[in-house]
Amino acid sequence: MSSGKKIFLWVTYYVIAFVVSMALVSIPDWFGAEGGVLTTEGQRIDNLFWGMVILSVAILSVILATMTFALIHFRAGPRDTGDGKYMHGNNAMELGWIVVPTIIVLALSWISYEVLVDNDQVLAEGAGERHDRGGVLEVDVIGFQYGWEFAYPEVGVATLTNYVIPVDEPVVYNVTARKYGMDPDGGVRPDVIHSFWVPASRIKQDGVPGYWSARSWTAERTGTFDIVCAELCGALHYQMLGEVCVVERGVYDAWLVELGEATTDSDTAGSVSYPCSPEGEEQTLAVRSYQNDDELLGIFTEEQGLLLESTLEASMPAAKKDTSA
Repeated sequence: MSSGKKIFLWVTYYVIAFVVSMALVSIPDWFGAEGGVLTTEGQRIDNLFWGMVILSVAILSVILATMTFALIHFRAGPRDTGDGKYMHGNNAMELGWIVVPTIIVLALSWISYEVLVDNDQVLAEGAGERHDRGGVLEVDVIGFQYGWEFAYPEVGVATLTNYVIPVDEPVVYNVTARKYGMDPDGGVRPDVIHSFWVPASRIKQDGVPGYWSARSWTAERTGTFDIVCAELCGALHYQMLGEVCVVERGVYDAWLVELGEATTDSDTAGSVSYPCSPEGEEQTLAVRSYQNDDELLGIFTEEQGLLLESTLEASMPAAKKDTSA
């Protein structure tokens, strides 16, 4: 067989392997977010992810094409019982499989670093500590067994389960978890690590009890998007669901005014309208006032637990209500 024909056959096997492999890796919903990516930062992550996938498939296809070519064209005949040609070392190949992977890994590391830097640009530019980031909208995210609170520092009010943000504006998420909670018998027990994740945003952040960490992202379209806990946190981990409601700025401003009026300093609980209620329904969000970190990170009190129990079902979208009973 001529060298030209060998090259042609190898390229043919490579193309087939690449096309089939890409078709297979395109089938799964890798991020569990219907409707595609939501955020500017998430699009960068998607681009990086698919770049790595395509590169991985390209390398895999080289291996598959070479194996297929060898199995078909260098197989032993029915009467061939001799040994194959003996070779001892190949400096060019050995140098190649050291240098090429090294270059690939270094290049991917640098690109990944650039994506992380770009995604944290809002945090870098908003010099200052939590609640002092140069006017950027901030939401405090507090995980607990088994739910979420979303606190708006500018009005001193926190919502349960769902929260609201404006479209096309960066939002900084200060993420933590409660230090303590109430066990079913009424006692006090330590809480655990949770992980705040909106799959459509592509960005997740662990919430460690008593410790604040920050991430930011910008929603590029309106609608409702799922919230999940991405850290196994106990028997009812699967119930830590919620929604982020992305609305136009005017709708958000009106809702924030209503949110600020939903409680007073003496109130411990209240409710506010939910801008993303399904058509024909008027859902509300349970809210409570908070004034400082000690309260926010302290014991999830019995009164707050009763509030959550009585309002969680009403504030949760119908699609997420537990119908197993």
